[in-house]
Amino acid sequence: MPSIEVAALVARIISAFSTSANVFQTWKAKRKAKNLPDQRANESNRLEICLSTSGPVVQAEYDRDFRYFGSRFASGDDVTRSQLQVQLITIQQSIIMLVQNALLSNVFDISYTTLIATASNVRQGSIAALVEQYQRMMAAQPPRPPPTALPQPGAPVDRSKADFNISHLYCGIALLLQQTSGPMPLRFRIGLPCAICGSVLPPRSLELVKDTSYGSSARLRITSRFLAKCHLAEKDAGYGCLLCEKAGKGITMFPDQTEFLSHIKDDHSFSDYAGENDIS
Repeated sequence: MPSIEVAALVARIISAFSTSANVFQTWKAKRKAKNLPDQRANESNRLEICLSTSGPVVQAEYDRDFRYFGSRFASGDDVTRSQLQVQLITIQQSIIMLVQNALLSNVFDISYTTLIATASNVRQGSIAALVEQYQRMMAAQPPRPPPTALPQPGAPVDRSKADFNISHLYCGIALLLQQTSGPMPLRFRIGLPCAICGSVLPPRSLELVKDTSYGSSARLRITSRFLAKCHLAEKDAGYGCLLCEKAGKGITMFPDQTEFLSHIKDDHSFSDYAGENDIS
């Protein structure tokens, strides 16, 4: 019996989330029609949102990875197929069947907390399976040409040189974020390493305190998206400063987050931050 392709399993998981949301909404409407008090309305709403949004989130991750590998990614490998089959069985048995049974049996007290946790685990497990397959495929790719020699921390890189190639400097994900206004990739927001270079980036925004010219201080919010779009091509190689580049100073590079953030705070002004949407 041939294995089910990853694309088909992802489609079934997405369909299962949609079915779960529809069944839960039907159960919720039936409960409301009986005028039963609901002291856990917030949890009920959280579950409905979780079920309704998880499918599109999984689809977005699949689409993003599919763009790189096409039919190879759609077919997938045995590891990913096995992982996704587990997630599909979980949502079918632990969410759809449970809520359907409650609906048919006129049971109007179910554990929202348990269902939220299960739905979240299926969503994250499905995404993790896709990300890990992406990483395995990237690792099997022929090695890229080595990047040009990196300068000393803080030294500018001259983009005008004939042999300069920005694709060798920044990670591909960083370049994508620089060129689009799309959201931070989900893999970063849930603490997974970059699927291309393997770097682990902070999943949350960071705050710095900077002195103003008026003798006071102001809080500076550096979003995780800004750090993501500045990270370099090699794993844990550090960051390139887009603020320096925009100011016409070339690209300055820093080996770690601490030095990079110190540079952002100490070597740039509030006018530099004004043109950067990912710093506030």
